[in-house]
Amino acid sequence: MGAMLSRMRQTRLNFSHVLQALAHGCVGSRQLDALPAPSACGAKRIAGVDLQKPRMQAVASAVIGLAAAPDGFTVEQLAEQTKRHRRRRARRYGQRQAAYDLKKLRAKGLVERIPKTRRYRVRKRSIQTLVGWFILREKVIKPVLDAACRPRPGRPPNCPTQLDQDCRDLQRKMRTTLQHLHFAA
Repeated sequence: MGAMLSRMRQTRLNFSHVLQALAHGCVGSRQLDALPAPSACGAKRIAGVDLQKPRMQAVASAVIGLAAAPDGFTVEQLAEQTKRHRRRRARRYGQRQAAYDLKKLRAKGLVERIPKTRRYRVRKRSIQTLVGWFILREKVIKPVLDAACRPRPGRPPNCPTQLDQDCRDLQRKMRTTLQHLHFAA
């Protein structure tokens, strides 16, 4: 009974870290630049974590999904979770690819191995970094670029919030800025 309560507490704590990261995800410009750069693990050089690639996006999503596990996660669990996040070519992704991707995440300090086990856990700060990157990409960069390339803005929402107004203002300013840079149509 005590072990079960301990696992439940750990799950709740880990889940609260994930929820906190969703509410306060952040990624610094140095981190953003450092992620795709190669790393070193001992004497070996390891490729960087390029979150622009669909495979690494799926891996990062899987890592966020596994972050609440009380005992961490295994390479096999990462492979299975990543397959769920990848729509195409999911059959090609297995434990070997998951181990390689996990090594890249470990080299960047996003994931750590639990001592004396074959399990891994995500650091709280790493969850914020990964979630922050997804928020930045999906909620800021993509909409701004889409709006900058569209000649006319889309229909406004029926009940606009302050965030909707801020986004429209940002898109308008970005469109003007990108036009000055001869980037937008």
